[in-house]
Amino acid sequence: MRMQSRLAAVALTAALALGGITPALAAELGYGVGGDAAGKVISGGNVSITKVLKTNEGSHVKAKFTFKVEGVTVDTGNGGSSESTDGLIPTIGDITLEATGDGADKSQAQAVTLPTYTHAGVYAYLISENATKAEDITNTDGASGTMVDSTDKYLMRVYVENGNSGVAVKSVTFEKNPTTSAVGTKVSQGDVKFENTFTEKTTPDTPGQPSKNAVKVTKNVTGGSGDHNKDWNFTVKFTAPTNVPAGWSVGQITASGVEGIQNADGTVTFKLKHGQTVTFDNVVIGTKYSVEESEANKDGYTTTGVFAEAKAVADDAANGATVTNNKESVTPTGIVLNNLPFVLMGGVAVAGVVLYGAAKRKLER
Repeated sequence: MRMQSRLAAVALTAALALGGITPALAAELGYGVGGDAAGKVISGGNVSITKVLKTNEGSHVKAKFTFKVEGVTVDTGNGGSSESTDGLIPTIGDITLEATGDGADKSQAQAVTLPTYTHAGVYAYLISENATKAEDITNTDGASGTMVDSTDKYLMRVYVENGNSGVAVKSVTFEKNPTTSAVGTKVSQGDVKFENTFTEKTTPDTPGQPSKNAVKVTKNVTGGSGDHNKDWNFTVKFTAPTNVPAGWSVGQITASGVEGIQNADGTVTFKLKHGQTVTFDNVVIGTKYSVEESEANKDGYTTTGVFAEAKAVADDAANGATVTNNKESVTPTGIVLNNLPFVLMGGVAVAGVVLYGAAKRKLER
């Protein structure tokens, strides 16, 4: 009996201890009173978040983004904790953004719809973005690409006060990325942003075959005097865009088609004969590139297709260049000077024959 009493006392003590610890742990998220910094308080009823989609020039993609709102408990700074949020969860509608290839960030503000509160107090919520699903991404060129989702979280405090006609939302504050032991950075409503970055590369659909968006440089020689056996020296310079997948660099761009291709950190050199093509893959969409030829417009050739001003690799267009060197045949338009002495000698001989015939006829008369 005495042992049972002792066990019951221990159990009761443990329960009381846990009861005292649990609220303290729950109240540690974003500890402190929010909304006391100038310019950080949002008037009630006008709450919103902003979604931002970052892409590179040349990238076309549409994506739907969804959000999660969870009720949490925080310290209110006056010895108490925030109110229970059971049945009082705000809602945020889905947002769809579309990048059109210009490389500009796409953004949209979305209202946070607050619930109807029935009594005064401080209500706390943690807002985050759900991971983007593959089925929510539509890419123009059909490739999946890589969406890096925002990992930011915002603690939203809603201050509800008693008024003449009942309770009403007085103000709202936000803290960015609070932890269980530290207050987050207090931000204004316009800075409550979830930024995602979408990147894609030229990737072959079939192993061993170039992708449909690969960068291709082709050499053509035309004209009656064009040399089809000549090696033409090329330099293609790649510059990485602002947004790249983790671990990728221009030095990882692959090239195939001829021997002797050298990639020195995005500066690629190679030789092409008439009819040959070099294909570049594993290129991030938005990468800038230029195409130059050492012998362009030399030795009587007219060159088209090279460009020193960089272009951006696009996901919905043919990338690269066809470089053509044209050299027409020389059509004789008169006496060739190298043969002039022989022509003159022939003329003298003909003149001699004519003079001899005239003299002979004169004598015969």
